[in-house]
Amino acid sequence: MRQSNRFAVSIGRELPEEGREALLLILRQYAEIEESERRDIVQAAQDIVAVVNAVGGLSGSTLAMLALADRIKDWRNKVREQGGKPDVKLQRPGQPPLDLATAPDTEIDALLDPRRQGSDPA
Repeated sequence: MRQSNRFAVSIGRELPEEGREALLLILRQYAEIEESERRDIVQAAQDIVAVVNAVGGLSGSTLAMLALADRIKDWRNKVREQGGKPDVKLQRPGQPPLDLATAPDTEIDALLDPRRQGSDPA
């Protein structure tokens, strides 16, 4: 798989369980994920590495990443509508983390769009 399909997700402890499970379901629809729990009590978070499944080459991968970005934005809006805080950070290799609680939609799109990333050979 291309490196440009890989990103990290850090789910903070302020996110309610139903929001956490809904996000994990979305991620699993688009990506292979590896989950691990941080053991730092102060920064208790669930860390995930996600690799979006490449279907149909580069164009299929790009479409999957853009669809995932849309689903994450929809999820975030729903969490907010329910009075919650989307306590989640996304991060691509070599980039700073993007806080979903404060990031505009355009930054989520830019982070997950593989056309805007340096691509490694498959």
